[in-house]
Amino acid sequence: MGPNGGLWLSTTGEPFFGEDGEFVGYRGVGRDVSREIELSSTTDSFKAIFDQLNEAIALWDAKDRFIIGNLASHSLHEGVETFLKPGLPFEKYIREDFANGLFPDAIGNEDA
Repeated sequence: MGPNGGLWLSTTGEPFFGEDGEFVGYRGVGRDVSREIELSSTTDSFKAIFDQLNEAIALWDAKDRFIIGNLASHSLHEGVETFLKPGLPFEKYIREDFANGLFPDAIGNEDA
């Protein structure tokens, strides 16, 4: 359901003309996208609140793949936004940080 109990619809259509060339109507498809609109709005609200936190928070799944991080977490590692995308393995994240000089004390122990 959309706002006020209505529906959000996505429609496509091409004009259709009869044999005499007169416009008859449109031929196309319509579908209810209310759920997608609702989820998008909820996701946008969550991200806005998440990004306002001063604490750095990054979420990783059970297989150590990146899910989402707030702005504070991105600010800890300059340039992280160029490679930190959902699905990135944690090991690759750390190796990229190392390659960018973020762990100078680890030089010589990269595979430890």
